[in-house]
Amino acid sequence: MHDHNLGCALTGYDPLIYAMRDPQLFPSDFDSIDWRLLRLWEESYPEKMDAIAHAINASDPAQLILDHCDGPDALNLGTGLGFRLFCGPALTS
Repeated sequence: MHDHNLGCALTGYDPLIYAMRDPQLFPSDFDSIDWRLLRLWEESYPEKMDAIAHAINASDPAQLILDHCDGPDALNLGTGLGFRLFCGPALTS
């Protein structure tokens, strides 16, 4: 794929699954975490956020996307966790 300037993106990650993933087993050029699931984890299981934040901070910020951002809360949480790439309707409004 790289010979044709194409890359692989794994999308729709649940944040806790992302924290437990093995990048050697599933290598990708980009990974995408779903904002809606990140918000759910933050609200329902705040004690898991340290593990999620650690995984996000250990990732290359040029390869990690916060997807489905639907407003300023998504952008604020994502920025606070170290995301630099965002996707979703909040960016088109």
